[in-house]
Amino acid sequence: MNIQQRQYLANGLREVANLTVGALLLGQFLAEEFDWLWTLVGLGVWIGFYSWGLLLLRAEVD
Repeated sequence: MNIQQRQYLANGLREVANLTVGALLLGQFLAEEFDWLWTLVGLGVWIGFYSWGLLLLRAEVD
């Protein structure tokens, strides 16, 4: 992948991470029940996608 492709994919992954945390965490507050498992899953997915995006951006420097 060239630099522009990596930047585009990294930005997309960060957007997916933000949408995921918005859906899973914000949805918990709108639901009638609060489930800690979905909260932890949302945080885990957010950290995973965000980290993957940052690794792609870091790989272009090396």
